[in-house]
Amino acid sequence: MKLIPLLCLLIFPLSVVAQNAPKAMLLDTIEKSSCEDYMMRSDYLAIELQKTKSSRGLLVWYGDGENGRLADANAEFMHRTLINKYGNNLRVTVLRSTAKPKLQAESWIVPDGIELKIPKSILVAEIPFKVTKRTLYRESDSGPCSNYDNYGFANVLLTNPGVKGVLVAVLWNQSDRADYTVDILERFRALKVPRNRIRIFFKRVKRTPRTELGYWEMWLVPNKKQ
Repeated sequence: MKLIPLLCLLIFPLSVVAQNAPKAMLLDTIEKSSCEDYMMRSDYLAIELQKTKSSRGLLVWYGDGENGRLADANAEFMHRTLINKYGNNLRVTVLRSTAKPKLQAESWIVPDGIELKIPKSILVAEIPFKVTKRTLYRESDSGPCSNYDNYGFANVLLTNPGVKGVLVAVLWNQSDRADYTVDILERFRALKVPRNRIRIFFKRVKRTPRTELGYWEMWLVPNKKQ
């Protein structure tokens, strides 16, 4: 009979440890919204991550079919938004999952050593954003969410000295080359990117509504593979 109190004393500390074990915390749920709202949700995740050095962020976008294509775009946008504003120093994993057909997302705070399994998911991107091969960062466009992409591209260049930026200007009118070159260089000079970190090329295409005003592709290229 005296063994029962002894066993209780042995089991009680184990139960306390189990209750105090770190767990992944659901930080936010996100529905279909505007790019401004997605930027605010990105801020929320980054601010909470900066409060702890022993956790990483997990951002999961769900959707299938047409919602899946929107989820892909939103996942990439929030990934770039985090880099644009907070540089390349956070620890964030961005996933896409078809486990839920509706367009929605979740952001999590996951303590180190804890694995949070997301069914039917694939990796979209990570921060720190490591460039090991020629990578298309983004195509510029006239959308309301595209104004911030130059900041992210510049941030990746400035935090990865072994990488150069290659900008491919896509134009139908080659007489615009000089103006485009000046415009691109001024934009990145304002972002403190040294001139020797950027190379500019031009690609001529047919005139279409997409190419009427021209756009550029932002590529990241490791020095050894350029």
